[in-house]
Amino acid sequence: MLKEFKDISQPEKKYKRKWYNDEEFELIIWYEENEICGFQLCYEDHTEKKAITYTNGKYSHDKIDEGGKWNETPILLKDGRFEKERIIKEFTEKSLLVEKEEREEREYILRALEKY
Repeated sequence: MLKEFKDISQPEKKYKRKWYNDEEFELIIWYEENEICGFQLCYEDHTEKKAITYTNGKYSHDKIDEGGKWNETPILLKDGRFEKERIIKEFTEKSLLVEKEEREEREYILRALEKY
């Protein structure tokens, strides 16, 4: 089940963020004036970590290069292949027991994933 990290830093004054994770997913949700304005859902696809990002009505699907020996900062590299049905199914299962106040966020993310 996705659990929220509490007391995360909020580096930008304009946007607020929430951060969740479990053994399969890492989810960051961005808010502007208490409205969701985007999210990034990170997951593992066989042997690679991937991220689907949705902001301002636009999507990107990327592979996460975690850096390795010389490059310690993870970066996103374009990767178009998205196993939509599998990710929606797994996210749905993992987020069924979210708190009442988080259900709106869950539904927002599922609608966006369906439209991809």
